[in-house]
Amino acid sequence: MAESSSELTPKKRRPASLMKFFGKKHTDESICEQQIPQPDAPSAALKRAPDSSLISFRNGRLGLTEKKLGLERHPAVVAAVFGFHQFIAQCKQEPNGLPLLHIPREHWPLVVMLVQERDSTVAALVRAVEQQLCPVLFGEKSTSNANIIASGAVEEALAQIADCVNYGVSLVDIQTHAADVDEVPHNLAIQRWEARDLQLLPHDVLEIVGKRRRLREDARNECALWFAALDNESRGQLLAGTLKKLKAKIAAPQQPDTARDSGPSDTAKDAQSAALRKKHTLRGQRSLQNFFATEKHAPSPLPHPADTRSYFAATFLPFNVRNDTELYVRRRPRTFDAERVASLVGRLSSDTNEELPNVNDLLREFMASAVPTRSAKSVTPMACDGVDVDAAELQLMRLRRMPMKLLQFHGNRRPAYFGTCSRRVRGIGARRPFARDTTELDYDVDSDVEWEVEDVEGEELH
Repeated sequence: MAESSSELTPKKRRPASLMKFFGKKHTDESICEQQIPQPDAPSAALKRAPDSSLISFRNGRLGLTEKKLGLERHPAVVAAVFGFHQFIAQCKQEPNGLPLLHIPREHWPLVVMLVQERDSTVAALVRAVEQQLCPVLFGEKSTSNANIIASGAVEEALAQIADCVNYGVSLVDIQTHAADVDEVPHNLAIQRWEARDLQLLPHDVLEIVGKRRRLREDARNECALWFAALDNESRGQLLAGTLKKLKAKIAAPQQPDTARDSGPSDTAKDAQSAALRKKHTLRGQRSLQNFFATEKHAPSPLPHPADTRSYFAATFLPFNVRNDTELYVRRRPRTFDAERVASLVGRLSSDTNEELPNVNDLLREFMASAVPTRSAKSVTPMACDGVDVDAAELQLMRLRRMPMKLLQFHGNRRPAYFGTCSRRVRGIGARRPFARDTTELDYDVDSDVEWEVEDVEGEELH
């Protein structure tokens, strides 16, 4: 009953941690860590299988198989960068406030977060930190970081708060086999920048950094065993930098048989962890098989029998005619018969005295055979353009359609008139251009006499 009640009890969810943010650990390893107590670092390094090596040798260089920490995206770093930019803005308002000669102590945690576990050189690391600390200046002529942070300020802070640690092959291990070597070759060194005082890091990052540092210590021991297990020829090529390919795996050292000394609880835990690994391995294999499984296509339907309908019936399908609609019936226009036209032309061109039909009757018949067309009196601008036209635009469009006239007399001193003329004049046209409209116009008045030139002083132009 106790077992059944424990199975029915829902499991508590683990709180979200930053391990998902900085890189997940393997599922089997995380499950084993929950149920099996963690051993000491040296014993864990010895019990690790050769396939799960922490080091790798690629392109002639020794490296770690860990993921990058990437603290640049941490919320504490984003907030600290914003605070540092505000500090720079305050210093900019003060006389001789910039450039900063020293990084203040209250901003050292930001520098530590930016350099933690970096593998760059000092010059490259200083440039990366200055790029993060210096705000982007828009519209300024000079965009150099030297105007904000003085040269050497970041390097001075790095010398006080961080160290560059080698987790590769140490110089002592190299001098054991080659006494003439004075420094560690770059291909055998694994450099990591680390904070001297871990209390400068946030509490959530402190736990992760501690675990990763212990793993790198195991990797350092593994590098020493790997370098010691090499033959003299391979070791000499490594020190000379000519060896490009080599397996970075070591043989697991023989462990004393402690199965007899271990109690029944250790055996049960080992069996439980092995069962969990087997379960997750099978689950991964099933998902992998489902990923590469070919999709089963449905059987193709049987081909339809050949369509015997006409092209018109296949193109214009039947449809329902509503009550308020009518089908358009096209009426064929009356056309002139070609044979009749040919006979009439032949009779007109012949010299016979045969009676011919009236030409006007033929023209009327020919015009009546044409298809009647409908013409619109005017087109509304709003309906044509599809855009609402205001009153001013509509008046302007009407003004453009209005006819323009030129009134000019060769004997008058008065300037000619060119403009709109919307008044309709009757009796004056192309056939009677000199007719007079005496109903509203008085042709006896000489307007040239009444016109006087206005004496307006103009502006002098120089």
